Amino acid sequence: MAVYYGFRMFFLTPWYDELYTYYYFISRGPVYAAIHWPLPNNHVGYSVLSGFLNLLGSPILGLRGVSYLAAMANLALLYRIGKRCFREGWSFCCVVFYSCMHLVNQLAVQGRGYTLAVSCFLTAVFMIQKIGWEEKEGTGKDAGSKKNIKYYILFSLSLTLGLYILPSSVYWVIPVCITGGLFLLFNHKIKPLVSLIISSVIAAWHTLLLYAMIWLAIGSNLLSKAEGGAFCGQGHTDIILSAPFLSLKTGMDYMLATPYIQSVEREGYFTRLAEWFRSLFDLYYLRLGDALLLVMAAGFVSAFWQGWKAYNEGRRERFFLPLFAAVILLLMPVFLTVQCALPYFRVFSYIGVPVSILLCVLLQGIAEKVERLFPFPIWKAAGAACTLLAIVLLSSKGYNGEYGLSEYYARDALDNSGVEAGGNLCVTDCYQQYLLKFYYGLECENTVAEEADILFLHKEMTVPGGDFRWEFYYTYDTVPWDMVEEGMHPVYENEEYIVYRRK
Repeated sequence: MAVYYGFRMFFLTPWYDELYTYYYFISRGPVYAAIHWPLPNNHVGYSVLSGFLNLLGSPILGLRGVSYLAAMANLALLYRIGKRCFREGWSFCCVVFYSCMHLVNQLAVQGRGYTLAVSCFLTAVFMIQKIGWEEKEGTGKDAGSKKNIKYYILFSLSLTLGLYILPSSVYWVIPVCITGGLFLLFNHKIKPLVSLIISSVIAAWHTLLLYAMIWLAIGSNLLSKAEGGAFCGQGHTDIILSAPFLSLKTGMDYMLATPYIQSVEREGYFTRLAEWFRSLFDLYYLRLGDALLLVMAAGFVSAFWQGWKAYNEGRRERFFLPLFAAVILLLMPVFLTVQCALPYFRVFSYIGVPVSILLCVLLQGIAEKVERLFPFPIWKAAGAACTLLAIVLLSSKGYNGEYGLSEYYARDALDNSGVEAGGNLCVTDCYQQYLLKFYYGLECENTVAEEADILFLHKEMTVPGGDFRWEFYYTYDTVPWDMVEEGMHPVYENEEYIVYRRK
């Protein structure tokens, strides 16, 4: 998987969101990334960490290196989590099920915060396990000792970083805290439970402080640009020092006024929610959403039965994962219904974890029954079958296509245009602008076609009356066709772009 993810990291062209993140945040350093928030679709925590990695001088490592490391860590964390709860090789099967999910694979090395947020999610779950297991022999009195304090610190940090990367991490932060509370409560670990609650409160406080930095920066910027205001034209630092609470409130109001929640009408919501769930599960294993939902229902039944049986027998290690999967999956539709929202599917890539766990819970339950009749280690056959499934899926065309075709063809046009030789450039859409920065280190802000020696036109710009695309800076009606036809000639063309050079 390290080799496979490495291939994807270097050879797949970044798509728009990745390029935007690199152009405006990662490439400008971790400090800039930490205090700028122009729109909700900004993964601040990821950009800050990537800003440090970008100092190594490689744009690809700067953009995707953090996600690459997180993707590898996720496999190791999920294996360690499952190893404490599954028999023999079922933990391996769980990792394979997770790694060959289409949505997980697509996001694995993207230069966005989704994969890193899953790392935080898995770290928090793993720390709950460690807290429970370290005191399994009645040593709850040592919950606050130096021996165990590191688990609470890592738990708190994982919640903080998860929310700093993605505010929508709240969808898993609350269920994880509830899971930890229930697990410790059911096992009569009161002192560890209190310590876990304190860790959660500390995480909330630290998250508030991190976002307060953004609010101060936003607020001071807005106040300095407010014409006729008392702080118009003043420096940001002066405004923050003289009016910190006003800056904080102004920035907070701005952020809350532009939420990134895909809300819909309440009428007919449950019908749309059911279709949304079906589409989401289709993305885990392509076109198998309906079947996967039925398997999940059977997995729930098996999880509750195995969990209840394990709890009564005192085998907590078998009780934790069914409890965790049930809480995560059952609370998800509750939160969505309260919000009346249908968020982007990529926000819920972490749901692949409980889905893979329930798959293994179900298969392990079936295997136990079969093994009573036939003394054969079913998990070996299951592991071989899972590995074969992963090889087929991960090598298929559907799993290895480009993230965005326009970005791919824009890169191809740039690579065959001779931009390295210099000359006046003009960008006619944001794809070219961001790719020039990412691959060539050229920050081109010129959008005046008449001044260009090299001109890139998307073919949709050459069609009269073509549809408007927000990524474009030109339309057919605004392209200076007289200048293009008389003073330039086409030198390269692909499926989407035509490259012109001055004669």
